[in-house]
Amino acid sequence: MLLSESKKPDAIRGDSVEELFRRHVGWLRDIVKCRFRRASSDDVVQETYLRVARAENSVVLHPKAYLIRIATNVVYDQARRAAARGGRYALNIDDVADDAALQVAADQDAALLLKQLILGLPPLYRNVFILSRFGGLSYEQIAGRHGVSVKTVEYRMSRALALLEAQLRD
Repeated sequence: MLLSESKKPDAIRGDSVEELFRRHVGWLRDIVKCRFRRASSDDVVQETYLRVARAENSVVLHPKAYLIRIATNVVYDQARRAAARGGRYALNIDDVADDAALQVAADQDAALLLKQLILGLPPLYRNVFILSRFGGLSYEQIAGRHGVSVKTVEYRMSRALALLEAQLRD
């Protein structure tokens, strides 16, 4: 199953920087304000998109995670430049919110995509994949449960992985 056009993640649709900006600028500005309390969020967002534009031909599977990483680098670069000019180091540890809390949105997007891809597998392949990867069962245990040979389980797992890989590349 291929994802419908409206459900494909940004990278699969091949968005331009302008489309990426329109879709995520408000979200990124809010993240920057929350994460770096003393940084100028508009400046950071602008510099982030300038850096994205320079790397426009890059393939990005998780745009929100990519934007967060670039914005973080922008803030750290600004702090290093300020320190090099003789000012105090412009970024305090208290000014940075917990990274784990801010990665939740990007992680949720990735988890949703993975769930959609797995649910789109044919049932025979999906069952073997779920039992192996999430159930922790060995191929022998899966074969016993389904009344098939271990070779059949291996084949179904390889097909499941090939289908998932193909969907991620499309």
